[in-house]
Amino acid sequence: MNRTELFSMVSDFVDNALHDSKEIQTSWLVHAACKEFMPDVSGERERAVTEIMFYDGFTRLVKKVIGKFETNEQSDAPLLDGFEHLRVAYTVTRNNVNCLVAVDSLTDEEIQNRINDLRKVGDGCHAHANELERYVEERRAAA
Repeated sequence: MNRTELFSMVSDFVDNALHDSKEIQTSWLVHAACKEFMPDVSGERERAVTEIMFYDGFTRLVKKVIGKFETNEQSDAPLLDGFEHLRVAYTVTRNNVNCLVAVDSLTDEEIQNRINDLRKVGDGCHAHANELERYVEERRAAA
């Protein structure tokens, strides 16, 4: 199995878990992925090494899969039917635990926090665009 297949499998695993639950703790996904995919290894030392390697690898992989739900317009996160940008789920921190939460299970405060974050990103993009325009104007004036 190659990385692309494994990424696809974990993506499907996340999608199914999200479909079955409204809130998914990232650490739970890592544990469930390890349980699902880690090979059976005999010997205490071999098992310990395998568990460490799988936990580390699946932690990175789950974070990458969960990352598609972050605020990024280039993301391939699943969208809510009838919307062009609204994701089916978003990452939030609840009780100091990172979770992936279905949008219909987010609190109004969590949604407002996401709105504020998006507006800050938008403001930053506009400021960046303005600086690029100013740079072009100054470069032309200096030529």
